[in-house]
Amino acid sequence: MLNSLLNRLRSWEGLLLAILAGVVAFNVAQSPFYLGLANQINLFQLSIEKIIVALAMTFIIINGEIDLSVASVMGLAACLLAWLYAQGVPLPLALLAVSPNWPLSRAREPAFQAACEQIRPALAPGATVLAPDIGVLGWCLDQALILDAAGLVSPEALPYLQPGQAVAPELVADFQPTYVVALEQFLKPALLADPGFQADYELIWQQPVTIAGVARPLYIFRRRSP
Repeated sequence: MLNSLLNRLRSWEGLLLAILAGVVAFNVAQSPFYLGLANQINLFQLSIEKIIVALAMTFIIINGEIDLSVASVMGLAACLLAWLYAQGVPLPLALLAVSPNWPLSRAREPAFQAACEQIRPALAPGATVLAPDIGVLGWCLDQALILDAAGLVSPEALPYLQPGQAVAPELVADFQPTYVVALEQFLKPALLADPGFQADYELIWQQPVTIAGVARPLYIFRRRSP
């Protein structure tokens, strides 16, 4: 039995398991929040499309078949979405074109698109926009510097990361972004109650967003003029 286990570990699958263990160990060493529940939920949210594809492909491979079109279709959909948006097609319509089930799983994007429309006309080139959910904002505010409060694409924000990915008052105070765009759940309780934030920022826009049947407000705060 031991020999059988060793043979399995020497196989291709054993190599993949070793790589996975190494990646997890490295990430745990880099961040104390990596194994937290909030980060695991976030990882599943970011990877759900790949997970769905992998689950379907698993049954195909088990049956001795293979379908090489899956990755190419995903790539084509991503390129088509970017091209449609560049041609001036509103993002919600572009998402509908490449993913008909988008309204069932992407309820928040129209609200973030509306937030972009509020910010973009007055946004100076190089201005900083802080947000814990940067997907749509990164698309439509290409002239801005997007600061990812979750630290996924802005590693300088990682030391400030709070449980539940709440935006820390210290992050806002140190980087002084021009705008803060976030759902209420990422601003409570610390940031909204912070006296420094209340003194330096004003609420200029909000819109309710229904996620999983629960209405949550999306806020835009703007830094007050000195």
